[in-house]
Amino acid sequence: MHPSRLIFGALFVAMMGAIAWAFGAGEFWKEFAAVWAIPWGRIGLLDLGLGFLLMIPLFFAFERGLMAPILWTITLLLLGNAAAALWFAINAREIFRRLGRA
Repeated sequence: MHPSRLIFGALFVAMMGAIAWAFGAGEFWKEFAAVWAIPWGRIGLLDLGLGFLLMIPLFFAFERGLMAPILWTITLLLLGNAAAALWFAINAREIFRRLGRA
């Protein structure tokens, strides 16, 4: 197992735990509106969207066929960068191999 798989896997688990906690502790739409109402909240959400735009081409470059990258894109849009962490955990060996650092 590539060592980075453990790191990315741990990030995925931590983020999923944080998402579960937030859904139980908060009111998503009400709090989302509050975040959107402030300038830095908008910047944070735009930053999240930029991260999505950077990840989606990687899905299409690394995954075979059309269905897998589409499913990863949907997962990314639903779970945020927790999905990116999971994708990196699953694909770490291939990513580092292609970068010449396996």
